[in-house]
Amino acid sequence: MKEKNEVKKPKPLVYRCGTCKLLVWKNEVVKDSKSFVNYSLQFERIYKDGDEWKTISSFDYSHLDTLKRLIDRVLVDKFPIESSEE
Repeated sequence: MKEKNEVKKPKPLVYRCGTCKLLVWKNEVVKDSKSFVNYSLQFERIYKDGDEWKTISSFDYSHLDTLKRLIDRVLVDKFPIESSEE
């Protein structure tokens, strides 16, 4: 049986506060023969539907303070983040 070539996908650095998560993705970019690192941010809210955990990307006004705390934690880490790779 032929095995698939698996490409190791980089894992995001995850910050969590309550039911909100902020994922920081490190992206290596090459443009005009120059390489640099760019970081993308993704917010998620987790909730339980019966026995299953789900994520959603919409938030209520009441989540703003939590999202701000997550952003502040990322800013305290001072980019570049090197711990996102294992």
